[in-house]
Amino acid sequence: RHGVDLISPLQCDYEGDTLSEWAARTLGLRSADELADEGFRETEWLEGSCIVGRRAVFERLGGFDELFPLYYEDNDLCRRARLVGCRMGVTGAARYHHYCGGSSGGRSPERGARADLGQLLFMLTDARRPLVACAGRGVWWFGRKGYQWISGRNPGFPIFCRQAPAMLFRRFGGIL
Repeated sequence: RHGVDLISPLQCDYEGDTLSEWAARTLGLRSADELADEGFRETEWLEGSCIVGRRAVFERLGGFDELFPLYYEDNDLCRRARLVGCRMGVTGAARYHHYCGGSSGGRSPERGARADLGQLLFMLTDARRPLVACAGRGVWWFGRKGYQWISGRNPGFPIFCRQAPAMLFRRFGGIL
């Protein structure tokens, strides 16, 4: 209808019609009614808990990359979609309620470690940036995360250390 390749209904918190943190931050909305009046808003990426698209679009993109088993798979898919000229956005005509962290046990250290790994891999695999820029972003990321790990703000460091080598090798092993 809007010439959109990937679309998502408006994401609300699990209980009630309050906008989720993702929807409020990404769309710049204060309430769900704002988008209902507007109808549709184009975005740079969609939250992976509910993405709808034509089968041909997913086939063209190669689907979700298995390297991202739970976190940042949506960011990666949307980045690849933008690279090939796909349009994506959120519609205010439908809503869904998202139980944040429901697939991974809430705010556990395991979830944090997986999200950290996904974020690192996402930054290191940006085809729009030269390898040097991706490496620089990785160094910045390690500096920021290192502070969190040392200060005890992120208890997922041991889990990250166990999972990172295998995931990094899966992505970069053939070119190292």
